[in-house]
Amino acid sequence: HGIHELLQRRNGELRLAGILNGISDEWSPITDPKIPRNYRLSDVQEGKAVCKEALQKELGLEVDPEACLIGFCGRLCFQKGVTLIMASVDWMMHGQPNRCQLIVMGKGEPALSSKVAEAEARFRGR
Repeated sequence: HGIHELLQRRNGELRLAGILNGISDEWSPITDPKIPRNYRLSDVQEGKAVCKEALQKELGLEVDPEACLIGFCGRLCFQKGVTLIMASVDWMMHGQPNRCQLIVMGKGEPALSSKVAEAEARFRGR
């Protein structure tokens, strides 16, 4: 009831638009000056491997081309799923043959920030 029907009726007018979480499809690894090696479809595997190694080194992670590198950048809060990520850390770090590395960047709820810091201390380099 209420606004739902109004939005459904106005949907065809394309009056409601936005940027989904700020994601842009304009980025290209072919031209990005901030990555260590540009690449295109013909050399994507080699280019991504160079970029992954550089990121691992920059962040003090073990250089491991076979590791599953997982990243999260966002507000540290329940709504963004950070509690799910933190509940999975032990599994990601100890599950075999999983070799995971986790990068978490953000600010937010103090309790979640503490859990991220604790995981970083326990699994330094990963």
